[in-house]
Amino acid sequence: MPAISNPDDEDAISLMSAIYANTITTYIQKNLSLETSRLQNQVEKLRKLQNNDGSFSWWKGMKGSRYMTTAVAEMMVRLNAIAGTQKSISKMLTSAINYLSWQTAREVREMKKVEEKKHKVSPSEQALHYLYILSMDGRKMKQNLEADKAYLLDKMSKMTGDFSIYGKARAAVVLARNSQQNAAYREKAGEYLQSVNEYAVYREEMGRYYDTRKALYSWRNYKIPTQVSVIEALQMLKPNDKQTIEELQRWLLMSKRTQVWDTPVNTVDAVYAFMKGNESNWSRKAENAVLKLDGKLLPMPQDSTTLGYVKTEKTGKASKLNIDKKSDYTAGEPSMQSLSSLSAKSVPWSRASRCAVSSFLPNLRARARRRRR
Repeated sequence: MPAISNPDDEDAISLMSAIYANTITTYIQKNLSLETSRLQNQVEKLRKLQNNDGSFSWWKGMKGSRYMTTAVAEMMVRLNAIAGTQKSISKMLTSAINYLSWQTAREVREMKKVEEKKHKVSPSEQALHYLYILSMDGRKMKQNLEADKAYLLDKMSKMTGDFSIYGKARAAVVLARNSQQNAAYREKAGEYLQSVNEYAVYREEMGRYYDTRKALYSWRNYKIPTQVSVIEALQMLKPNDKQTIEELQRWLLMSKRTQVWDTPVNTVDAVYAFMKGNESNWSRKAENAVLKLDGKLLPMPQDSTTLGYVKTEKTGKASKLNIDKKSDYTAGEPSMQSLSSLSAKSVPWSRASRCAVSSFLPNLRARARRRRR
């Protein structure tokens, strides 16, 4: 998270990602004094990018868009889901939802016109995101907007071959969250999730992932939204299937090792996938990993922080590194790993961290250094 907490750019995505990271850091450490002027300034800068109609502009001076507003609002509702309702962004979120509701109402009107001509209609991707935002937020809408929501949910529950893997996983979450409105939605959500699982590929070293055209790429990444959405759907519908969830998380972690999470949104997505459902572990102290270089214990500096990482350097040649991971958090490597043919003048290694969100970031930084040397 440190990589996105102090962004170089001041566009809406970068600012909201920074607010997300800094707020979660404050929440994990249970230290309100960490809510610094930097976080307050980031909130204020984001507020200036919101227009009178509730839409967000990507950059200052640009027109607001449904796409950008959806991306920002989605991060907001996910932040609230992890760290509780954030007063600092609540008014912005309300305005954004009002704008998206207006945009969606226009789409619904057009869909109904097409239906009158006996043509098949399906909700757009933006409408699917809108339903997700509403289902995560949970607020009660005005009667006409609730009717639009019900209309779209009904259409979504009847879509089958029209969805990508990402779409099915996201639809499963939305339908499950609205199952009180219609009991059949829960069953349909399960069907979508079952269909998603049929496309999964498993490799022990890489974990579980989706090697198919139905796992779409986008400007944001190489399949990360698909992976995160499937993890979220499993956590909601099959929370006891921890093995599958951890296998999916393993691929997400390994993808950072090989390709990097190259946008703020990807990083926010990944953090959400690791943190949601693991809230009880955040304050639990995990036993440190034991590292041995050529059979000799590699001493690590004592660390008093909750987030971040520590490193140590060993000068000289080394042929084998053993890592015994003591915690049960998802990590990039198996519990015990042997790395052969390591020979470097100065090799930094990382120690397992104490909380879920930092348990994967430190190890990856260390491995990245090894690969570069």
